[in-house]
Amino acid sequence: MGSTDSIKRIDKILFTNARVIEAEKLSEQKQDVVIEDGKLKEIGKISSAGFSGKVVDLHGLALCPGLIDMHVHLREPGGEHKETIETGCDSAMAGGFTGVCPMPNTTPAADNPKIIEFLKNQSKDLLVDVFPIAAVTKDRAGAVLTEMKALVQAGAVAFSDDGDPVATAGILRSAMQNAKKLDVPIIEHCEDKSFSGNWAMNEGVVSMRLGLPGIPGMAEEVMVARDIQVAECTGAKIHIAHISTAKAVALVRQAKKQGVQVTCEVMPHHFILTEEAVSKYDTNAKMSPPLRTQQDVDAMLEGLQDGAIDVLVVNRDGKAHLLHNIVPNRGHWISFRVIEEHGRDALGATVRLTLGNRRITRDVRAAYSYMASNDPKVHPGLGKHDVVTDVSVRWIDGGIESFGDFGANQVVTLQRGDG
Repeated sequence: MGSTDSIKRIDKILFTNARVIEAEKLSEQKQDVVIEDGKLKEIGKISSAGFSGKVVDLHGLALCPGLIDMHVHLREPGGEHKETIETGCDSAMAGGFTGVCPMPNTTPAADNPKIIEFLKNQSKDLLVDVFPIAAVTKDRAGAVLTEMKALVQAGAVAFSDDGDPVATAGILRSAMQNAKKLDVPIIEHCEDKSFSGNWAMNEGVVSMRLGLPGIPGMAEEVMVARDIQVAECTGAKIHIAHISTAKAVALVRQAKKQGVQVTCEVMPHHFILTEEAVSKYDTNAKMSPPLRTQQDVDAMLEGLQDGAIDVLVVNRDGKAHLLHNIVPNRGHWISFRVIEEHGRDALGATVRLTLGNRRITRDVRAAYSYMASNDPKVHPGLGKHDVVTDVSVRWIDGGIESFGDFGANQVVTLQRGDG
């Protein structure tokens, strides 16, 4: 789908009635655009009369330079049942992204040149550019540095142990010293694991009211402070991933004023939603970092406005989780729920099941819509030895994912990360 082999080249094309967005000028205007031989030739009010190429009326759709998401999870190698390089790039392309930076928490981790070369080779014929981020330490274990120079030569553009912070300030300093020589940034997942435990949400008044274990904002802030100090000491570039607290943004803002080479990113839900979204005990609202307070949300918006926050990221994470739950004395059944990652209910999906020579199709329209096969009004119950050999999910946006090899007596969660 994403291969350039299937793309027919058009030498000359005119886009009319476009909402042209020029980020550098912070402008948005209704204009027409001519592309010739793959290059931008003209922007303005252009008549389609007598135009010799293809004319496309965009009817007010946005037209802008391709977007880049610098924090995605393509899950290949090792997690191809969740996502592949091609499916991730196809999703990016559908959303207007022409470049992605996959994180190294694959299996095995992207900690050696062969894996970086694999990522580059797998994506070379796709329409979306892939800029791999390599691991800071071997196996992302926080103990031994990777061969950073060789990784950059293989195509890595940055380093991160994403999913975990770099374990110690000493290892981080050594990594930053190497990164400075290579002129690449270190990207940090700022979470002091000593605060983590078995948390479910942000620690505060709401977590106390709900009786849920929380993780304090301090877990993020102490790591941001540590990383900024090490960056100041080494003169290296540090990028703070998925920032979420007001104090963390304040630390970054102050460090920038002092000349530290620090940047940071924020995900949309951290400037849209607050911890109150957890009040319904909806696990869709559980994420890392957790949703914070209204004060934190306001700080994210302020940071975006004054430049303390540099980048918006989607942090797309394609997942298909299977949750097994054997329940005795209820007959034979299988149930499904379809949800999306990062706190959003799925808009809907069509689930098709193949049970031997039987085929069942059901629409699932919400996060907690279940299909219980022991209800004859829904469809015949699963036999004792029936095995679901295939589950295909057609998402409402047209994307298709397939899962397989399920037996009776299961709860299956089909979960897609889409932003």
